Amino acid sequence: MNENLKRMLSVLKIDSNLRIRLDKIFDQQSPVTRIDLRGYERGKKLAVDKEDLYVLLQISKQIPTLQELVLLGDALDNESAILISKALPNIPSLTALYIEGSGIGDAGADAVFSTLEEFPNITTIYMHGDKITDRGITDIARSITRNRNICALSIHSRLIGESGLSAIASFLPLGSLKQISVECPTVGDATCKLLGQMIAENSFLQGFALKADSIVNAEALMDGFRINSSLTEIVLSADNFSSSVASEVEMITKDICTRNAQGFFQVLVEKAMVELRERLGLKTHALDQVWRARVIDMMRTLPVAAQGIVDADADRMEHSHSP
Repeated sequence: MNENLKRMLSVLKIDSNLRIRLDKIFDQQSPVTRIDLRGYERGKKLAVDKEDLYVLLQISKQIPTLQELVLLGDALDNESAILISKALPNIPSLTALYIEGSGIGDAGADAVFSTLEEFPNITTIYMHGDKITDRGITDIARSITRNRNICALSIHSRLIGESGLSAIASFLPLGSLKQISVECPTVGDATCKLLGQMIAENSFLQGFALKADSIVNAEALMDGFRINSSLTEIVLSADNFSSSVASEVEMITKDICTRNAQGFFQVLVEKAMVELRERLGLKTHALDQVWRARVIDMMRTLPVAAQGIVDADADRMEHSHSP
């Protein structure tokens, strides 16, 4: 660790457990690619205050290999989010940003997402703020349509209502999201239908998660899941689900993910065969060996939801003598 970083770390007033974690990150020999200050003690989230945030952002600017930055703290608010947005252009290696603060609202979220439109390297954004309203969600949805680099989005707020969810359903098909996660209080009947339609029509969507106190029309969402053949990760959870409904939702979504993963696996197999046959020209024993190794590597890249298929097929392929 160089002296400049050591000096900046010494200024932080963070919890001792987090200080130990940071020290380990910077003392390791390999390049630093992730700074994660998430921490829990006796069930309470450890906070990063504004002064610590400023220092952490200055530290982040000094790390040319930094790819993921996790900034969570109850003290973080709109001013904090704006400070983060101003620092982003000075961290060009960053690809994933995680922000959570009880005081973050529309102004903070807008500052971050507006900056991301001019900062194409970030592909994953996690924005959780207790004060983000429908207006903020609508602005975020519009921003996503203008930033086709963002592939994974997570938005949580207790103030998201029907108009905010409708904005997500209406605007997001115009973007390039492959993963989306939303947590909110209530999802009404009309919004469930609109979201179900969006899910059905977007073949690029691979992961969808929706958690709420109440989901009024789960079946409309399930209809969308059944039509979409690219989804391999689905989470649908609501406090108003009875145990029988929750079990049915889990069973159906698992079946859908498994079916789609099998289809995805077949596509990978065909791509591997075409590429290898073009390169080698002959179907020899050597080709078989290369092909098996290539397919096994591809299977290991499948989503976690398909892991059962991956394990079974990888085992079968390793003991097979021909494609």
